[in-house]
Amino acid sequence: RVLLDEDAVNAFCRDRAATPAALFLAATEYAVSRCTADRNVYISMISGGREDIRYIDSLGMFVKSLPLHAFIDTERTALEFVSDSAAAMRAAQKNSAYPFIKLFDQYGFVSKINYACQLGVDETAVLENETIIENVITNPLPKFSLSVHIEDGGEGRIAVNVQYNSALYSEKLAKII
Repeated sequence: RVLLDEDAVNAFCRDRAATPAALFLAATEYAVSRCTADRNVYISMISGGREDIRYIDSLGMFVKSLPLHAFIDTERTALEFVSDSAAAMRAAQKNSAYPFIKLFDQYGFVSKINYACQLGVDETAVLENETIIENVITNPLPKFSLSVHIEDGGEGRIAVNVQYNSALYSEKLAKII
């Protein structure tokens, strides 16, 4: 877990017309590319599943996995790559109603690397003026071979969490990523 100053990240992004979600996605894709020596990177991203306005106030699990592809073009600047990553993220979210899971099953695609950015997510649920108490069930086993999760780290910090399957990755490699 790495903690970053939220104000510094937001100022960096604001000055470059980027979002923290796009910045961290681009960084994840670039790190995966460097560690795999492959300029084509395929990962999945979770989506809240509430892109359809009819579900915006719904309570329940609507999380979907969306496929993302990035090509690390050495002719493009880092800021252009962040912009490309943001565009790919928006395109995947725009098409999130498509049943990607059927394609995953049909072609045997299994996502090994997952990215999630949950900055600014309000996890407090209120029903009929009563706050619903959240029970979190944690699983110590990783759901993906490698997972990068960006979230509020508290006290003005952004937490970058990397969870990995220790049978596939060493702690040293996970720290590099």
